[in-house]
Amino acid sequence: MKRLLKVLSVFTLILFVGLAIHYTVEQKQTLQFKTIELKSKEAQLIELNQKYDDVLKLQTKSEAEKQQQQEKIKQLESDRERLQRELQAKANKYLADSQKLNTAALSAPKASAASNCNTGNPYKDFIYMKESGCRTTAVNSIGCRGLGQACPGSKLPCGADFACQDAWFSNYAITRYGSWESAYNFWLSHRWW
Repeated sequence: MKRLLKVLSVFTLILFVGLAIHYTVEQKQTLQFKTIELKSKEAQLIELNQKYDDVLKLQTKSEAEKQQQQEKIKQLESDRERLQRELQAKANKYLADSQKLNTAALSAPKASAASNCNTGNPYKDFIYMKESGCRTTAVNSIGCRGLGQACPGSKLPCGADFACQDAWFSNYAITRYGSWESAYNFWLSHRWW
């Protein structure tokens, strides 16, 4: 019986040791599995943090872009208002100049119907009237000719054609002075153009 008890004790001990080893191996595998899951969760957390940072950057960038766009809109509105004021000032100046020219034309002695310019541009009309009396055939003492008195007269390619001369002198005014208004202002200061 002692032998049986010894065998049973050894068997029980071997069984417990086997169970302990099995439990330890199983726990080790469970621990490894949990470690792998933890690393996976950690990687997911890092990825989520990166995505969160990216979203924050985009949101910050988007807000900065919105602010820049709002500043650009404000600048454009300011520029538009300034340009509208400048345009209104030019329109008022044009109207005042036109009225001055009309007043001057009304107070000037009347010319013949052939010398009455009405091109729709008061600056051009003023210069044509002062230079040639608005006559395409006008020639001065030194040989300048045409509506605006081209000097020498030979460079005017048009003959007595009003439309051709008007186009030629318009090109001259814009090329040399930038506009008929600037040509008019030059004429006022120098009495020639």
